[in-house]
Formats: sequence, C-alpha cells, structure tokens
Amino acid sequence: MPAIAPKGDRKGWTAIDDSFVVPFPLERVWGFMGDLPSVTACLPGAELIEHDSEKVKGKIAIQFGPMSANFAGAARLERDDGAHRAVMRGAGQDDISRSKANGDVTYALSDEANGTQTRVAVTLEYMLQGPLAQFSRSGLIKDFVRRMIADFGARITAQLGGTNIADAAGPSARFNVGSLVWSVVWDRIKRLFGRGE
Repeated sequence: MPAIAPKGDRKGWTAIDDSFVVPFPLERVWGFMGDLPSVTACLPGAELIEHDSEKVKGKIAIQFGPMSANFAGAARLERDDGAHRAVMRGAGQDDISRSKANGDVTYALSDEANGTQTRVAVTLEYMLQGPLAQFSRSGLIKDFVRRMIADFGARITAQLGGTNIADAAGPSARFNVGSLVWSVVWDRIKRLFGRGE
C-alpha cells in the first residue's frame, strides 16, 4: 500500500515517503502504535516527559558530528481506527542552536503475507528553521531519514517480539546522527562502484 499522500506542496516543507514490514498481524501492530511510551522507546535519544492518549511532550537528543541538538516539544496523535491510519503533528525547538522544527508523521497499516505481517507506510513532512535548516533538503539527509525509519521498524519488531529495547537504548541515549550518516555515505559509495557486499 502506498504511503498516505502529503497534504500538498507546503512552502519550506520537505516530504519523504517510505515503508517497513513488521512480522506481526495488523491489529497487534496497530494497538502497539497507539501506545505512546512503547513507541517512544523505539526512538533512540527520545525521552517522554508527559502524555495522555492523544498528546505528548518530550525531548530528543541528536549528535550531528560536532553539532549537538536537543529538541523539546509537543505533539498530538490523531488515529482513524477504521482505516488504520494516523498522523502525529508536532513542533519543537533546540535551545542549543535555536533551531525550530515542525513536522507531521503520517502512517498507514495494511496486511501482508495473508495477515501474518503488516506493512507500515510512512510519510514524513517537516520544516526546519534556524542553523539546522541547511541540512533539511539534502539527498544525504533523505537517505538518513529512510535509514532511521527502517531502524524504527526493526525496533518495533524487537519490542513486539519481547525484546526490551528501552534497556539497550535508554531514554538519555543520544541519537548519533553522525555515525548513521557515515553508514549512509558508505552505502552510497558501494552503490557507486557496484559493490553489493
């Protein structure tokens, strides 16, 4: 199933579509995706401060080479149980760089493999303002976001499979973008020279 289409060409916003497959039935994955503490545990560097069934306040720490960022903000989750679609709308600010971020993460679930697996189609729309805005539209960052989405899917699979990834990542673990970006760069180099290994 394709990702939910972006709302339109919003000036200054960047949109990225991707998807991942979780080896569990749709209803189980849908229930998990509505559990905000469990979902937060699948995001390295994320810390949940307060939440209810629809609203959340939290922080996410990012290390981008020599640049650090610690975004604090709030988001609201809107879910359509019948269509198995949802959108998380949020905004935050980094007190270090004074950068601001606005973003919508829309996801849609569909059955795969005769109901034994679930595809999660994701559309990420975001806008950065401030010093970090220089990174927002580069192809490298888009590759990085896709890698981050794949990692998020792997962590959801681990959680549903009984592995407590919160113990491994920890709420204070900083998301080292630099190391992940290097992994993306290396993959690009291998593709350039036709090396699949």
